[in-house]
Parts: sequence; structure tokens; C-alpha cells
Amino acid sequence: MVPFKLALNASTLFPFALDATQQVRVAAEAGFTGLEVWMKDIEAYLAAGGTLRSLRGEARDSGIAIVNAITFFPWADADAAIQAAGLAQATREMALLAELGCVAVAAPPYGNVADTTLDAIAGAFARLHAAAQQTGIDVYLEFWGRAPRLSRLSEALYIAVESGVADAKLLLDPFHMYTGGSTLQSIGYLNGANIGIVHVNDYPAQPM
Repeated sequence: MVPFKLALNASTLFPFALDATQQVRVAAEAGFTGLEVWMKDIEAYLAAGGTLRSLRGEARDSGIAIVNAITFFPWADADAAIQAAGLAQATREMALLAELGCVAVAAPPYGNVADTTLDAIAGAFARLHAAAQQTGIDVYLEFWGRAPRLSRLSEALYIAVESGVADAKLLLDPFHMYTGGSTLQSIGYLNGANIGIVHVNDYPAQPM
């Protein structure tokens, strides 16, 4: 028994153009206990006439937990108006995800973060986390290796601390650790409670 649960990232199914219910079934048939969904797939499913209730029931009946969602809202954008719109978008989407039974959403450095600071991002994360608590789901701070800010695990840790969010959780991804220059040793500054989810992949041809 492994001390963690395995979930399927729905992005691995993109080449097959499956709808959200088909993704759930594939995850279950492959032996996973969870699925990381993409917001664009949920929106497409709803636009085609599906309902959150039916999708949640499909996941429940298949033994699949909706462990996280990938979406893109400019929650930390340097422009205050864009950031406010991003927070509003995040709040709407988190409410929808909560209704689906999804437990968390990823918060990567999407938008213009080149013209902001880590301290400003920390404040934005505090506001995003507060909105997430209002909707009843968690938010996982994600760093992108090629982003101008929030590109390293060390920067994510700084933001988490300066945000004042005592239970802040991070999304770890070896691709972004590699491209951003984060070291494996830096993971030693985390404990299990700080880790929301880990993407399992390798880059380039050989694992780190």
C-alpha cells in the first residue's frame, strides 16, 4: 500500500476527445481512485446538456474522487482591475466545482506577474484562499518554472508564509521544478500538510 492516493490527470486524455463522464469511467477502469479535471471540459459537458448532479453521481458510483481542477484565472495579475476580475471568475468557478464535489483548484501564476512582486502575490493568494473557504473548497498554490514570478518552490514557500494562510497547500510538479531550477532538496522544507497534490511526470527524457 502506498501512503497516498493515485489520481488521473485528465490532460492525459486530451488526444481522445472524451467528455467528462467518459473521463471518469476511464479513470475508474484504469484503477485510479481520483481524477483531476479541467474546467474547460466541465464547461463543455454542461454546454452539451450535462448536469453537475449527474456528473457527480457518475464519479460517486465509479468510486472516483474529483481531487483537483485545472483552470486559468488571473488571480495575481499586476493590474488591479484584471486581478479583481480574475478573483470574480475564480469565485464563480470554485462554486461550480464545489457543487461537483471537487475538493480543490490549482492557482498558478497566470496572467501578468512580471510587473508585480512576491509580496503582492502573497496578498492576492490570501484573498483567493478566503474566497475558496467561502465556497467550501481548497486552493493549491502552483509555481510554473517558466513564469517571471512564482517560478520556484522557494518562491511558492515565501508566498505561502507571507500570505498568512497557515494551512496553505502547494501543487508540486517535477516539470516546473526542473524548468524553474528548484532543487529536490527544497522539498525538505515541506511537510505532508503543505502538499495538496503532486503531478507525476518527468522531463526531459530521464526523470530527475
